[in-house]
Amino acid sequence: MSRQTKQGQFAEIVRLVPKLYFKLNALTSEMLKQSGVSPGQRALMEDLEVLGPQTVGALARARPVAKQYVQKLVSDLSALGLVRLRANPEDRRSKIVSLSKRGDKALAEWRQSERQLSEGFLAQISARDAAVTRALLGKLHAALKEALD
Repeated sequence: MSRQTKQGQFAEIVRLVPKLYFKLNALTSEMLKQSGVSPGQRALMEDLEVLGPQTVGALARARPVAKQYVQKLVSDLSALGLVRLRANPEDRRSKIVSLSKRGDKALAEWRQSERQLSEGFLAQISARDAAVTRALLGKLHAALKEALD
């Protein structure tokens, strides 16, 4: 494949990814509307599910976003009973954030709703295409991270 063609295809990917992101965000927002949780709050809950209990600072660095933004998400999720806070034994000024049982249950319910919602449009994509796309996006993410570091 010529360099020009590869660059043109990459440029098309760069144009499509934000469009895809906004469509997925709208879909997630619609699905979460009844819960009072935003897509950003849900993403933070998923981070906690994968990473385990974390401080607000560690969650901010993992994204990377401002610590104040993560603190607001955590405060709102705590008020909804979806995360719990406990004292950090290593730093009295910070708290350790983890999913509550209610938060675990909410994630499971949202995923079930997503499975039902996505069956129609995912039927148009083969398992092979999904795997290739996932692998490509992973490679692009790694390459961009390396280029920016």
